[in-house]
Amino acid sequence: MNPWPRRLLEALLTDDDWSREFLEALDHAWASEREGARLGATAWWLGRLMERDTVEFVARVRRRRSAAPSTGVRQRRWGMGGAIQDFAHAARSLARDRRVTASVVLTLALGIGANAALYGVADRLFLRGPAHVAAPSELVRVLLHFEAEGGAPARTGPFIPWNTSEAVASAGGFAGITRYGFEERLAAAGDEARPARVATVDGAYFRVLGASPARGRWFAEASADDGLEVAVVSADFAARTFGSVERAVGRSVDLDGRSHPIVGVAPEGFSGPHLDPVDLWVPLDPDVTGNRNWLVVGRLADPDAGFAARERVADAADAAHRATDPGRFFQWAADGAVTLAPVGAGDDGARPPEVAIAAMLLGVSVLVLLIGVANVVNLLLLRLSRRRREVAVRLALGIGRGRLARFLFIENLVLAGLSGLVALPVAWGAGGLLRSVLLPGVAWAGSALPWRVVALTVATTLATAVMVSLVPLARAGRTDLAGALRSGGRGAAGARGRLQLSLATAQITLSAALLLGAGLFLESFRTLRVTDLGVDADRIIALTLRESEPGAIPSPSAEEHALYLRALEALREAPGVEAAAVTLGLPFLYNFGLSVAVPGRDSVPELPGGGPWLSAVSADYFAATGTGILRGRGFTEAEVESGALVAVVSEAMARSLWPGEEVLGACLQVGSVDDPCSRVVGVAEDVHRTGYREPPSMQFYVPLAPGGGFGGMALVVRTASSSSGTIAGLRDRLDGLDPAVGFVDATVLQRVLDPQIRPWRMGAWVLGLAAGMALLVAVLGVYGVLSYLVERRRREMGVRIALGASGKGIRGLVLKQGLGAAGMGLLLGIGATVAAGRWIEPLLFETEVTDAGVLTAVLAILTVTATAACLLPAGRAARVEPILCLRDD
Repeated sequence: MNPWPRRLLEALLTDDDWSREFLEALDHAWASEREGARLGATAWWLGRLMERDTVEFVARVRRRRSAAPSTGVRQRRWGMGGAIQDFAHAARSLARDRRVTASVVLTLALGIGANAALYGVADRLFLRGPAHVAAPSELVRVLLHFEAEGGAPARTGPFIPWNTSEAVASAGGFAGITRYGFEERLAAAGDEARPARVATVDGAYFRVLGASPARGRWFAEASADDGLEVAVVSADFAARTFGSVERAVGRSVDLDGRSHPIVGVAPEGFSGPHLDPVDLWVPLDPDVTGNRNWLVVGRLADPDAGFAARERVADAADAAHRATDPGRFFQWAADGAVTLAPVGAGDDGARPPEVAIAAMLLGVSVLVLLIGVANVVNLLLLRLSRRRREVAVRLALGIGRGRLARFLFIENLVLAGLSGLVALPVAWGAGGLLRSVLLPGVAWAGSALPWRVVALTVATTLATAVMVSLVPLARAGRTDLAGALRSGGRGAAGARGRLQLSLATAQITLSAALLLGAGLFLESFRTLRVTDLGVDADRIIALTLRESEPGAIPSPSAEEHALYLRALEALREAPGVEAAAVTLGLPFLYNFGLSVAVPGRDSVPELPGGGPWLSAVSADYFAATGTGILRGRGFTEAEVESGALVAVVSEAMARSLWPGEEVLGACLQVGSVDDPCSRVVGVAEDVHRTGYREPPSMQFYVPLAPGGGFGGMALVVRTASSSSGTIAGLRDRLDGLDPAVGFVDATVLQRVLDPQIRPWRMGAWVLGLAAGMALLVAVLGVYGVLSYLVERRRREMGVRIALGASGKGIRGLVLKQGLGAAGMGLLLGIGATVAAGRWIEPLLFETEVTDAGVLTAVLAILTVTATAACLLPAGRAARVEPILCLRDD
């Protein structure tokens, strides 16, 4: 026997007859066995001796160790040298088992990286609040709430008349209040001009938000100090337009032909209290505040005020609102009550869908990590089972169970550390993909891998190391020395098999829940995409003629009407244009409400979507928008030119005003009972006014008369393509139309709707990827467990076949075990998801958790994949050769 193991054994055993006999037996084994089999021979002799008197052997070793005199070597504490030795040993051990190491690192890296990437998204959307805004929890949005009335549902809106905002500011309870609005304007710097999103804000805007500029300064609180011709630009706009942030301050940008010196640059990612990016901020004109509605945000004077105190602030603001004649400028405002909502709330006061779905996806990423942890625990248990004899030898030679646990934990820590390192680029790539592809309309700040994400990755890595270590450490600590040494590493598979099958069942359970969730979101997204909006939004371009200087295009006026008709004639001849029309009122952008009356009816019923909503249109409007005429006809050119008293009503309006009656030819009085009748000549399909989720509303159309009572005309153009090249061609067609036109604002209606689609698209993509990854990991887990169990039971299978069992019977035995675990997980996962339906369904679009098609698809996918995972081990078990198994034993 080599000197070093003999010296180690002599240190453990004292000099007596029993110890000498033991050492002589080992010397004989080492002398008689081949070089490559000495460790096996040692383990065999240890097993024989322990089988003879296991309890006495262990007791004697422990007594002699405790009675031995203390030496510096044996009592030395575990320090830096010991740590380095253990880490080096762990690295060598993992390098020898490359396949398991690679599988563990890849599985954990995907789970940790997905967690970090989704945390980065959730951190921006709702955890931290608006970027670069001080103490966002102290900010509130001021909204107007309208109670349900006459069949119309209760609703909340963000737009506040100026006099109401003044009243709210004077009511007390606020440290400051700011008013602002958004619009698309043409921004030109040098030779390049492009549409820009411009925020018109009052002087208190930046002070109330508590933001600091990245370069330069904000414009002054009193707009007269700077005048109205200054601007603050975003960091992204400065980099795009001037090449860098440093070059922007002191330059100028032209907005609709008016030069604005740039006095400051906002920090990267700053977009005020909203998620949507802003290009420029300009001071509002005090002379035009009264005839516009504004978004209003206030900072509470008492940031620690509880719910009751905030309610008192809202009540005081509402009382001040009602005392200032709220209907002076906008009659509808008189029916609204002032209410407060957190700054991160949507326009309706509720949590935006993006935020709700991002929070849900954050939970999904945790489930993916748990599935990975369960799979890794199974892999480590498999690895531990192959090292059972090694663990037994170490314990038999006197290593403490604490030292063994420490060594195994260090191995798992090294695995988790490697996984964390691989997870960082995964998080960076996935975070960048989420930003650019699924959430392009959010103002992002900094890298896709900020320090908060890196810190979360480190914390998750450490937590994962602990989680994957618990079960293997507990299993290693209960190793049966005599059994392990006697069997040569082939332990009983029963208990361990049950544990590993339970872990595989847990993986299938979580995977089934994720797969069902992904299916529901995909169904929601599909339903959303095929929803009939009443217009072909993806093929319609809305164009607005912006005046070159204030007052250049009087609105409403006959001049404006004539200008738009000239533009219409020019566009009809443009390549790719299929139809074009002029309109007052655009779906998804702006609408006009106007009272109507029907002879013989005392009142007009209200629908949940409100109304009646008016659109004044030219003759080809229905052909341009794709709105179908269900009965009757649209307008003729002659009716439009003469201003004929005719009308087209929506189907919902026809059912509401003339139930069971003939609509065509009916009288509709637009305005009041004193106005003349407009004859109904057609019934059009219902059109969504604001977006996808919208109850039915009353909509009617009249011919566009010159110099009507509303401003805000626009052109709608139906094209074969809505690409940027088509839009540029339309702009070129109108270039030089009239000196009064500064630029042409062009918007594809589908782009207006895209932010509404964003939550379901994000949910469908992320959940689909997560479910696919989780399903792959779970199926591989089932395959690995069954392969392990088949290998452990090779002798049993060989005996069964030797005694007459058929291959079909053996295959069925394994399939029953695997499919039983998978079926249990499938039922648990689907059952848990259906039980959580009350929390899931509000996140879906017109889809129920119990959707039959989705459930059928999930059952089919999981059944097929689980069966495929079980067939390979089952086939291997059926092909076992009995003679080989018995000979190996």
